[in-house]
Amino acid sequence: MVTQGNLVRRDRLYRSSKHSWCCFGLLADQLTWERRELVFIGVLCFTMGMQNAVITKISFAQIRTTHVTGMVTDIGIELGKLAYRHRRHDLDPVVADVRKLGVLSLLVGLFFVGGVLGTLGYLEFGFAVVVPLALCLLAAASALLLADLKGRGRPPGERLVPVALARLSERRGRLVGMPHVDLMAGPPPTHLPVDPAAAELEGGATPAAVVRSHPESPVAWATLAEQARDAGADDVTVYAYARVGYHRSLDMLRRNGWKGHGPVPWEHEPNRGFLRALALLALSARAIGETGEWERCSEFLRDSSPAAYDALLG
Repeated sequence: MVTQGNLVRRDRLYRSSKHSWCCFGLLADQLTWERRELVFIGVLCFTMGMQNAVITKISFAQIRTTHVTGMVTDIGIELGKLAYRHRRHDLDPVVADVRKLGVLSLLVGLFFVGGVLGTLGYLEFGFAVVVPLALCLLAAASALLLADLKGRGRPPGERLVPVALARLSERRGRLVGMPHVDLMAGPPPTHLPVDPAAAELEGGATPAAVVRSHPESPVAWATLAEQARDAGADDVTVYAYARVGYHRSLDMLRRNGWKGHGPVPWEHEPNRGFLRALALLALSARAIGETGEWERCSEFLRDSSPAAYDALLG
């Protein structure tokens, strides 16, 4: 796996994987000694590992094409989310990722079909059955091969491989009727659901009362912290309120698909409770002399939403 990881980082993995399949298919039948299965197992494991490393890298660890058990587990998780309903109506709904469920189900189905066809093909044609498949993969990777050759001698950031990947992804989206997905892009923006506490605050309820009725609400805790700050409360009090709002926000973000990083747009109104709590935590941390927390939170805010950073800390 160390070797596979290094190969991925050098942007050469896709070529090695396809070439190894071709060579393996052409030469396998020529190996006649008694324990040749050991060579087959080693080559297959190495090739599958390289393939898995590439797909893991370009999908940001969302898909691992050789871990069938892991994919089946993820399918079960998403099915459980589809079927689950809260007994309490004041909790945020559990949302399943239907697109992920479809992709994983398709992959597992293709694994099953490929296993059956591969077994029948081997019994009929031997190891030569992998050669046509390898040639198809090599043809599909031709754009990447050309981009890599054109990028020789350039710094990694100026190579053409990311552009080729994006173009291939766009073509695939048109062919299957799906929107274009840039494989080299970061995670999608997170949009939190409407916070019911916001309506009560707008209706004139005091932040303290809203926190008691909605203790899970980021906007309620952020508003309470702002009220305490404006009233001249001790910095430690403001810090405590903001800290609670921040952690309540992380809980809500994770329930809505956030993976620990990625944009949380200020322009989406329900996100502002989290962003305000984060900004207040940064400011109150600086006020009590916690420089490291100020730097971490302010950088977190900038990464989550430059617009929120400019509005709240700029």
